[in-house]
Amino acid sequence: MSRRRATPFLALAVSCAATGALAQDLDPTIRPNIRTPNCTINGCHAATMQHDFLHGPTAVADCRTCHDDVDVAQHSFVLRRQGRDLCDFCHIDKTGTEGPVVHQPLADGDCLACHDPHGSASRQMIKFDTTGELCLSCHTEAMHGQWLHEPAKVGDCTACHAPHTADHPGLLVQERRSLCLSCHEQLGEHMAAALTVHEPARADCLECHDSHGSDHAGLIKNDTVALCTGCHEEQLARAQHAAFPHSAVLDDRACLNCHTPHASSSEALQYDDPVAACMACHSGPAQADPTPADPAQPLRDPTSPPPPLASNPGATPAAPASPHPVPVASDLAQHLPIAHGPVIDGQCAACHEVHGSDHSRLLIANYTSAFYEAFSENAYALCLSCHDQDLLLEDHTWEATRFRDGERNLHALHVKGEQGRTCRACHNTHASNHKAMVRETSPYGQWMLPINFKPTDTGGSCAPGCHKVATYTRADGPEGLPPPPAEDAPPAPGADGQ
Repeated sequence: MSRRRATPFLALAVSCAATGALAQDLDPTIRPNIRTPNCTINGCHAATMQHDFLHGPTAVADCRTCHDDVDVAQHSFVLRRQGRDLCDFCHIDKTGTEGPVVHQPLADGDCLACHDPHGSASRQMIKFDTTGELCLSCHTEAMHGQWLHEPAKVGDCTACHAPHTADHPGLLVQERRSLCLSCHEQLGEHMAAALTVHEPARADCLECHDSHGSDHAGLIKNDTVALCTGCHEEQLARAQHAAFPHSAVLDDRACLNCHTPHASSSEALQYDDPVAACMACHSGPAQADPTPADPAQPLRDPTSPPPPLASNPGATPAAPASPHPVPVASDLAQHLPIAHGPVIDGQCAACHEVHGSDHSRLLIANYTSAFYEAFSENAYALCLSCHDQDLLLEDHTWEATRFRDGERNLHALHVKGEQGRTCRACHNTHASNHKAMVRETSPYGQWMLPINFKPTDTGGSCAPGCHKVATYTRADGPEGLPPPPAEDAPPAPGADGQ
């Protein structure tokens, strides 16, 4: 039995020729000059039978379904209908099902641009061995770049595109974003559960990705910096021109060092809450020569689907491990129990310009690194962006600070004068074992100067390396009366408990 199979006559998705005759250019002396029941016998059109799949009329040698005699004696024929009408006459299953977007060969009535009218190696009667080869015979520009979309790579074009007509541009079988998420289901679930979704990811995946191939991982249209800063120009300018640029913005994975490209539980699309995102790098011991992360724990490709979500519906995947941790926030890395207000609020950006700054340590304003410095608004600008200046300058107060002996303002005592102690002399920046962020030790040259602070219910004491034990109490109010209740005289921001 022949291995060739006949394709059902009415179910083919194939079209036929617009013009031309079936007869081969044979020597006129051997052409039949009478009507014959089978055009493929006697070696005439036998090649039309040499296919794995045969068009229905070809399989039953019914050539006159498509061809009609003009002059039998001269062996001349014409097609019974022209263009698409010839194919549609049989393929009535397509009638009335066409979408508004039509493949150009079909719109032109050129069905033979893609299909063989007699037989093929495929059931769809296409002219090439595979759909991918057929599509690329015209769409040569579709496949490019080092990274290829898997359906395009294996030539499964119809996984995304309809071959004839569709309701969506590009002959897509679904609306573009829905089509992407029909395969990238986990990413869709992640975005549905996240608190913040990147606007391009909410609207159109192809704003950032190429659907067929790219020179960049994740099929993104450009390198990470160029792609992100195409919209976020201000952040690029800050990173490039700041006196103190944030290296993470442009190095290694650039924007993706800190941000997830699709969705997050953070407003700024960080991998985790802002503090945890920053601590992915700003923790751990310093490394003189940064080395790659443990190869057993490779960095996750940020463009790949995220890992499963945690029980928190707004949770986001953890940031990839830093290849070179920076121990700037070591007091946070130690998990000290009392945190600075912005840290509690998860707002590192309350004090830091995260992309680049004109101030050391990426600060939003000046914060002197000296132990001693005469008071000025500029030297204390960062702290005074939240804390009232009266906290430092009023010599006598009942309300500006709780660091007072009676009404004597001990903040003013320490800060004012040519050898004023700066905030960092006594306070940790991020976290502490004590309320009001009091330090255990303070860097003083090469010496870690002990503070020896001991709080009490009404004040406290300290015995640093710069003076003997000193105590203070807030118990005495004006004219011998107790101080006002806390609710009537709230402490200054960040000064509670001292």
